[in-house]
Amino acid sequence: MEQSKDTNENTYSKNSIDASLRMSLDDVDINFQDVLGNGSFCRVFRVKLKHKDGCDYYALKRLRVSHHNNVVARHHLQQESALLSLLTGHSHIVHLQGYCLEAQHGSPFIVTELLTELLETRVKEWQKGENHDYLPWNHHPVPSNTEVITRLQDICMGVARGIAYLHSKHILFRDIKPDNVGFDGKGRVKLFDFGLAVRLEPPQFLCKERAGTVRYLAPEVAARQAFSYPADVYSFSIFLWQILTSRLPFRRELGGSDEIPVDIDDLHFLPPNKRPSLKFVESESLQTLLAKMWNENPEERPTFDEIIERLELVVKELTPKLRVRVEPPIDCWWSA
Repeated sequence: MEQSKDTNENTYSKNSIDASLRMSLDDVDINFQDVLGNGSFCRVFRVKLKHKDGCDYYALKRLRVSHHNNVVARHHLQQESALLSLLTGHSHIVHLQGYCLEAQHGSPFIVTELLTELLETRVKEWQKGENHDYLPWNHHPVPSNTEVITRLQDICMGVARGIAYLHSKHILFRDIKPDNVGFDGKGRVKLFDFGLAVRLEPPQFLCKERAGTVRYLAPEVAARQAFSYPADVYSFSIFLWQILTSRLPFRRELGGSDEIPVDIDDLHFLPPNKRPSLKFVESESLQTLLAKMWNENPEERPTFDEIIERLELVVKELTPKLRVRVEPPIDCWWSA
C-alpha cells in the first residue's frame, strides 16, 4: 500500500465515527505473538473481544509504536475507521467491530471481523504446477472454462458489488488488488484494508491525491490528474485480468514486487497505453469488457453497475447448457 503525503483531503474527526464502537485495549484479549500480518505503518493481530461470548476471533490492526507521531499513518487509520463505520452490513465489505484512536490508551487501533483466507494465498496456489512447484511467470496454464466461471462467481462479482456499493456512497477504494481481498468463514469474498479509501465531496466528486499500488494504478492517477470513480474501474480491470489468467500483470515491466513508491515525481514505469495481453483470455465477451474498463479515457469506462450486469451475462454465456433427455410415456405405441 502506497500513498502520497497529502492528507488534506477528506479529513475525518473522531466525532464523525460511531461512538458505540469506541473501545480501549482493556476490551481486547490480545497475544502480541499472534501476528496475522505487517504493513508499512501497522501490525495486525488475531484477538478476542472480552465483551463477546464464544470463541470467535477478530483482527486488530494497530499502529506501530514507531509511528505514533506519524501524521499520515494516524490520518489513514482514522479515515479507515470513519469509512468502515459508514459501511456496516454489506456482505462483501469487512465489518468494523470497534476502534480506539486516542493516544493515551496506547497505540491507536481498529478491530474488524477476522477473514479466514486471503485471495493473495489463492493466487499463489494458482501459480503452481501439478507438482506444487512455482512455474515460470510465463508458463502458467490458462484456467479452464469451469474454473473461470467459479472465479467470476466466487471472487470477481462479489468484489465488483462491494465497489459498486462504495461508489453509491461516493467512496473510492483506490487500492483494488488481491492483497486487499479475503474470505470469511463461509467462503464469502470481502474487501478489507480501507487505509487508502477516500470519500469524494460534491459538486465535482474528484480526488487529486495520488495513491494506490503502481501495478494497478489508473493512467490519470499516475499522471497526477484529478480522478474519480473510473480510476477504480481501471484498477478492477487489471485485477480481473489477473484472476482470469493466474498471471501477474506487467511482470516484465515491473518485476514481481509491489514495493515501488507511488509518490515519486516521475511515474513512467509503463509505456503509454500498455495493457495486459488479451490472448490469455479465451472469452471474447470478457476481452471486450476488459478493453472497455482499461480504456485510456476515463469517461469511456463502464460503471460498476454495468460491469456487474455484463459479468452476469458472461457467466450465463460460459455455463454449459444441460441436455435433458425426454423419455416417451411407457404406454405409447412408439415406446415399444
